Amino acid sequence: MSVRNGNSKKPFEGFWLATSHDNFYASSGAISVPAHPGASRHIGNELDLVAEYQLNKGLSFGFGYARLFAGQFLKTSTQGHDYSYPYAYLEYNFSKSGFHFPVTPNKPN
Repeated sequence: MSVRNGNSKKPFEGFWLATSHDNFYASSGAISVPAHPGASRHIGNELDLVAEYQLNKGLSFGFGYARLFAGQFLKTSTQGHDYSYPYAYLEYNFSKSGFHFPVTPNKPN
């Protein structure tokens, strides 16, 4: 579900490891779940419920709730729990806002 002046976000996504020897990494780049020999590459599927509001041409904010359904990799490598988390975001798009940085030529001293 998405609210955004006719535009929609990806409400459902599948996540896969690059190879069967790959680790699952946190956003910091640290290994979150180490690779397990013979484990599947399928991390899981995520379903998002998102509400987004456009304040003006370039500024929007939204909030959502996500549920990651554990795939075979997480079921084999961890306790296999599904994960749920709420989130919020603020987005500013310079190209849509009409705002432009002033450009002045370099002047010699």
